[in-house]
Amino acid sequence: NPHEEAIAKLMALSVNRWQLNSDRVLDLACGSGEVTLALHGLGYHNISGIDPFTYDAYRQRTGNEAETYSFEDIANGVLSDRYYSLIICSFALHLVPISWLPLVIYQLSLIAGSLVVITPNKILTSSQNGDGFF
Repeated sequence: NPHEEAIAKLMALSVNRWQLNSDRVLDLACGSGEVTLALHGLGYHNISGIDPFTYDAYRQRTGNEAETYSFEDIANGVLSDRYYSLIICSFALHLVPISWLPLVIYQLSLIAGSLVVITPNKILTSSQNGDGFF
């Protein structure tokens, strides 16, 4: 992944800036484990992965199994009986059909203390308060 180094830097910055809770982490759309491996390097170890397409690559790189739920499954509440201290979604939410996006985000908000989204989209404005939100 050409973005792996940038993802690792973003994870280190996020962990240091926001002191993210590592009790139970979900690497959503986990790909081949870029976020999971970066978090392992930062001392996070209780990490689950979900990706309906790249679960084999995730297992090969991380040694962990990934579940195969889709964003549609998540929108329909498949994770509603779980709780994560942190969900990280890297380079994937922009792929969710716009009609599902509000429900996917709503479902994630019900099962997590924090959500970090890493996106390839360019934001043209800058944060006024320096907290990373625009």
